Amino acid sequence: MTNRVILCLETPPVLHEELLASSVRRLGDFISALSNKPELDILCNESAASQAERLATAINEKIGPVNVRSYAGPIAVALQDCISADEVAVVFPGILPFLDVRQGMQMLERHLKFRTHYSYSDTAVPGFLFDIVSGDLFTDMPPEGMQQPTIEALRSFCFRNIQDVDIDLHYATPDLRAYRLRLDCLDARSADRALRVYRKYPDLVHEQLSDVVRSEADLCGRQPSYLEIELTTEQAVQPTVYPTTEKHSLDEEQASLILKSLRAFPLENDVTVCIGGRGDPFAYAGLDDFVAALSAIDVVKALYIETPGVGLTRSRLESLVASWMGSNQSKRSPSLMTLIVRLPSLKQAQYRRWMGADRLNDVLSFLDSICANPVAMNVCAEMIRLPENEEELDGFMKRFPADKVRPLIGKYSRFGDALPALDVVDLSPLNRDYCRHLAFDFFINAKGEMPVCRQKLSGGPTLRESDLLSVFESRRNLHLSWMKGEYESVLPQCASCDDWYFFNA
Repeated sequence: MTNRVILCLETPPVLHEELLASSVRRLGDFISALSNKPELDILCNESAASQAERLATAINEKIGPVNVRSYAGPIAVALQDCISADEVAVVFPGILPFLDVRQGMQMLERHLKFRTHYSYSDTAVPGFLFDIVSGDLFTDMPPEGMQQPTIEALRSFCFRNIQDVDIDLHYATPDLRAYRLRLDCLDARSADRALRVYRKYPDLVHEQLSDVVRSEADLCGRQPSYLEIELTTEQAVQPTVYPTTEKHSLDEEQASLILKSLRAFPLENDVTVCIGGRGDPFAYAGLDDFVAALSAIDVVKALYIETPGVGLTRSRLESLVASWMGSNQSKRSPSLMTLIVRLPSLKQAQYRRWMGADRLNDVLSFLDSICANPVAMNVCAEMIRLPENEEELDGFMKRFPADKVRPLIGKYSRFGDALPALDVVDLSPLNRDYCRHLAFDFFINAKGEMPVCRQKLSGGPTLRESDLLSVFESRRNLHLSWMKGEYESVLPQCASCDDWYFFNA
């Protein structure tokens, strides 16, 4: 018997009226399918109080009384306070506009039959299924478990302690985890996607998602989630394992057009911007002003800066952080800003051969100074994996304190045919489901061109000819063509590309 249904609002969901109505309707269908009428609770974090009141009003009108409980602190403690030791509770992580009642009932029947502590689905697209928690889960829960801050963290803790916790993982088909779809309205992209899907497929159930993914060109999003901007191709090194080209830099008008286009993006706090490409951003005279302008645009979620790090100083970095934070020190957190230093080798001769300059000591001195006295932003050092540096990887991972300078192992990319073919192990999956770059990424080079893909570093419409969003939307069908294996209609190199499966953001 299910004693309680808890709608848990850990963060403020985006509540479109149509999706709210769908969530309440499907919740009512689920409750009608139960053999008993459970208690209804809304458990909301203090930040989601207004959304909880809207949800409670809708439930009161369509289903019946609901208790609204506010909490602060770990979700495990909040759930324990709601669920008695002999109760079983269905826990909704947010709102579920596409709640699949049939699969939900299957989960619940198994949970009750086998007296499981915790049941959830790790394959279901968020927005379709709930979690199920038995109150006795918390009876012998160790202190670490009670400190889990979110439902996702509580799931992970239970899974790691599977020897002590009875878990049932519900396998929902199709398994679309590779698509990173969310239809649970927990952020602007998820809510926007859910609304567009709902208007075309109001009665959608999980098993129908494969057809939707193959037919809806903009399901991954109608704006890029990752935007790479090549401000300049100038740099103090001449690498052979990273792409290079003749010197170009965006002029002031082109930089302004990028900012103008970003301001027109419809979804807030959604796009990760990377300033990188084939040059050193710190060689661009207007870098600080450009970063300051980015920080004032609501759509920008986080900022990455990729650099060879040659000649970089702490004071220069602090100046950039100040530009990002703006005059109001609480406006942008420096934790949303990350510096990535390209470091292909820790050996002098190898570094000189691959970077075309004898500057390894300069770069290491800079990184060591950051370790000794950290800056406010995140700092990473990246070594791309090559046949000649395999024996260096272990030492590289231990070279810097990870909490000061985080080590990254990158993949060598040929960028089409811009770089030579090296004997690098191909780790790409056998099932070529879809190209992550076409689905989520957008690249602007230092000439102001917008190529189809970062693997083709030139060509495409220019910033003076079209805005970013129009170009991105015009290419949505290329995403579907790639999924169908129609590579020639996208780019000739797509058929042999081994970078298609990498997520940037």
